[in-house]
Amino acid sequence: MPGECCGESSCSCDCGNIPENRMCVVCSPAMGFDVERVKELVKDPKYVCGCCGRVAHSKENLCSPEPL
Repeated sequence: MPGECCGESSCSCDCGNIPENRMCVVCSPAMGFDVERVKELVKDPKYVCGCCGRVAHSKENLCSPEPL
């Protein structure tokens, strides 16, 4: 169901089929939120997710990456 991982009801990504390296999964309490891993992924952000607004250095870590 869209929005299941990122918490956005208007989410356009397929949250039921998201790789474990995506920010919406990495930041999920259910996945054992690891702040050190998140810090590594968001250091020097280059992209923002057009779905949930999270940022990351690599577009591979976002469902709907857009350049910052």
